[in-house]
Amino acid sequence: MSETLVSVYKGHGVNRTRVMVHSLSTLLMCFDLRTVFRFLHVFTGRVQSADGLGLFCIDSAAHDDQPMNTLKQLFDGIATTSEDEEPSVRLPRN
Repeated sequence: MSETLVSVYKGHGVNRTRVMVHSLSTLLMCFDLRTVFRFLHVFTGRVQSADGLGLFCIDSAAHDDQPMNTLKQLFDGIATTSEDEEPSVRLPRN
C-alpha cells in the first residue's frame, strides 16, 4: 500500500490521494487492539506523507470505550453519523 500511495502521488501528478478503510471493526474482530493500533499508526503516517486524506469507518456500538479512545488518537478529526441524529464533526483543539 505504501508503494501504491507513493506511486500515485509522485508518478501520476495526483494532487491529493484519498484512502478509505471501510471497517476498522472488521480489523478489530481479526486482530487485537495493539496490532490494529500499530498498523494504523504506520498506515496513517504513510497517507499523511503522501499528502493524502484518510477516511476510516468503525461501528462504535460494536466496541467498548477502550478501542474507541485508543484509535481516536490516530486521527485528526471524527465524524459521527447515526440513523436517528444529525451528523457531527469534532476536530482537535489547536
